[in-house]
Amino acid sequence: MKTLANTQKIHYSLRIAAAMCFIGHGSFGVLTKPIWCNYFALFGIDTVSSYRLMPYLGSIDILMGIILLFKPFRAIAAWLVVWGIITALCRPLSGEPFGEFIERAGNFGAPLCMLLLAGGIQFNTRWLFSTIDSGAPVDERSLTRVKTTLQVIVFLLLAGHGWLNLLGKPALL
Repeated sequence: MKTLANTQKIHYSLRIAAAMCFIGHGSFGVLTKPIWCNYFALFGIDTVSSYRLMPYLGSIDILMGIILLFKPFRAIAAWLVVWGIITALCRPLSGEPFGEFIERAGNFGAPLCMLLLAGGIQFNTRWLFSTIDSGAPVDERSLTRVKTTLQVIVFLLLAGHGWLNLLGKPALL
């Protein structure tokens, strides 16, 4: 049996975490969560249209998560970072506490760390459409960036969770 290197274990942990996050949230879209209508309203989309769009957007999230599991294109991971930030920001922009945003740092944190582990982010077509190689060597600088980013992400998750708990969010009690 082949043993994975530590960096490969980190890669697969981040890859699975990012994929499951978007598959899970995509499932909520397919199931049409009523509170999401508030987020669509930020873009001028009415309730009826929101309910029609949710399954499509949810399906895209699920598809992106599945693709990431089987073929980790950098473009998919980059999209998940951007989409994760946008959707997390919709919460405070729609009137929910800012803690709702920071609690969701993991939604964009896992794919961000995946990209950092793979050498960072570049903005060119060749980079975007290449896949992340789980077996590629990882330099010390990239590992340090991932470690620091993960520490910040975990801090934000815990701070956001604590903040919402202090506010008495029913789902957390």
